[in-house]
Amino acid sequence: MKKLFTILIFAIVVSYSTFAAENWSALERKADTEYKNNNWKDAFVLYKKNILENRVNPTSYSHAVYCLKKAKLENEFDSFFTAVSKKYGKNPWMAIELAESKRRVSDFGYIIAGKFERGYHRGGGQRVSCLERDRVEALRLLFCVPQSDRTGNFYEAMDFILMWGRQYNNAWRLQYLTNLNKLPDYEKRNRYYYGYRAHGAPVGTDGKPIFYHV
Repeated sequence: MKKLFTILIFAIVVSYSTFAAENWSALERKADTEYKNNNWKDAFVLYKKNILENRVNPTSYSHAVYCLKKAKLENEFDSFFTAVSKKYGKNPWMAIELAESKRRVSDFGYIIAGKFERGYHRGGGQRVSCLERDRVEALRLLFCVPQSDRTGNFYEAMDFILMWGRQYNNAWRLQYLTNLNKLPDYEKRNRYYYGYRAHGAPVGTDGKPIFYHV
């Protein structure tokens, strides 16, 4: 009787696993078809459903973010990113892909009724930059990747994220340590601002640049 019960449980588990795999494959194929046909919104909805309800791989998540941007749904990115991070953020390959996805969407948005909405917006609201917040979230993910999984893709992603907002006139920012324990506030921007604003290096009362020492 005990043996029969064990066999029955095993059969149920196998059947469920097979059904789940087939369901994932069917949704993935549908999403890929919509993606190839440039039906961005439909593709994103399918990728999102498949990723959050079944399973994910870096390519499907990358496609989902691309479709989201093409469909002008960037205001949905942050909730999607958060949900995927909670479910898959400990997977080293997904952690890298999640970090890189921050650079593939707009680094600004609007505060509307106290809530941040990424990307362009018609109407009112305070325009803000979210670049520094995005950078910290991306670094948090990358620093959680185990040393044994830090291959070429990891270092390429780390290079881009570390230098994000620190090129050209902002290179001086590299001399201070980023606080990963606290997310930076959104930075106010005027409505005609596009891209990342360069800040000159800080100077003392004597007009000379301030340097940090370790």
